Amino acid sequence: MTRLSSSLLLSLGVAGVCSASPGALLTPASPSPRSLETRSRSGFLSFPIQQTQRDKPRVSRRQVDDTSAPLFNVSYVGYLIELSIGTPGQSVKVAIDTGSDELWVNPDCNDRELLATQRQECLANGRYNAARSTTSSVDKVIGPPTETIKYGIGSVEMEYTTDNIAFPGSDIELDSVQFAIATQTDDLNEGILGLSYGNGTNLVYPNLVDELFAQNITDSKAFSVGLGALGSESSGVLIFGGIDTKKYTGDLIMNEIQGPQSARDIYRYYLNLDSIGIDRNGRTSTYAGSSAVVVLDTGASFSYFPEPVLRAMASDIGGRYSANAGLYLVPCSLLEQDGTFDFKFENGVVRIPIRDMIIQDTQAQACALAADKELAGSGIDMLLGDSFLRSVYVVFDQTTGTIGMAPYVDCGSNEQPLPATGARGMKGECDPVSSKQDKDNAGGGRLVASYASVLAGVMVGLLGLAVV
Repeated sequence: MTRLSSSLLLSLGVAGVCSASPGALLTPASPSPRSLETRSRSGFLSFPIQQTQRDKPRVSRRQVDDTSAPLFNVSYVGYLIELSIGTPGQSVKVAIDTGSDELWVNPDCNDRELLATQRQECLANGRYNAARSTTSSVDKVIGPPTETIKYGIGSVEMEYTTDNIAFPGSDIELDSVQFAIATQTDDLNEGILGLSYGNGTNLVYPNLVDELFAQNITDSKAFSVGLGALGSESSGVLIFGGIDTKKYTGDLIMNEIQGPQSARDIYRYYLNLDSIGIDRNGRTSTYAGSSAVVVLDTGASFSYFPEPVLRAMASDIGGRYSANAGLYLVPCSLLEQDGTFDFKFENGVVRIPIRDMIIQDTQAQACALAADKELAGSGIDMLLGDSFLRSVYVVFDQTTGTIGMAPYVDCGSNEQPLPATGARGMKGECDPVSSKQDKDNAGGGRLVASYASVLAGVMVGLLGLAVV
């Protein structure tokens, strides 16, 4: 089997069952403007994240150069990275997603559910044709030949194959990587590159993170992500096996990744969260019921909280619920004000500027909190998506079983490999962000989108159901 269980289960774009006891700590696994070219150095692969603006944006996505492969930010849902698949190479762009674990390509660009702009983006992302590759093979596939994944919005039916994968702009090529080709998709206009746990945990075959380590491209099963400020031309970065100490300030807050939370759960990037609070206008408070095990998911545009917590957060910033928008509308003046939502983890507090969690509809002259209530039946109590992650630099490390976070600040570039022992002690070189600092150098930024596009896109990457 491709996955470790044939059971149906709810997930955030991934599925499978593991044997770890619910709630257990996840044990460590075995051992300035930037060029848009993929750069490879000893032990790591780096992609700069480049934003691309839309005339009618949902929210732009960026480009990634991880040792250098451009990552294109084209929607409010995901960030795209360009891969070169096969021999000769065929260029395909896929969305990076820490909430899922598999790579699949070739969504149906003629799907009637897609908007005209989505069809155009889908076609622009490129297609892979196995018949045109001399290194494509189905004989090396591990597990069953097909699988289906259903998302909160959309689904994909897919067939597995293996082929070589290279990273444009670098001389790195992975041999015989297993991935899937979509045979039918519903309401999905981009393929997905899952960056969560693979072989021996959620899957029975190695995923891309596994292969980068197994084929000696990286020194550990780790990567770091700084989504960066919206509207910035080239501030963000994704680095497999490495870190950029000029993309954050201060010490990384290190926390242990938690294991599956139920017998039917899978391995995710879970962390213990002690509480959420607010610091605004000289007043601080903590929200009741905000202690939870949370998931960090770059594939989710919004963050998701228990309804009482969400309601209290919105109330504290003057929000009122709009049934039409399905969101809490808030004063747009918050975009120019100071104040933070404070997330207290086991080993430190992450302070997210309130303005970074606001989405703006310029046509309607309205703003909303980029958050929603948790999804019933998902098995996830709380999820921190891009509205949280834009403000932090994050190191996801499967090898040491830890996640490190620090405030995102762009003060240049100093990329270096992550040691096998992890990122602990790797201090950021940037000065702390003051309340008056130019926002372009810090994370977050102003989100601009129409409510229609937000609601159409925000659920992709959330609440997946795998049928195997």
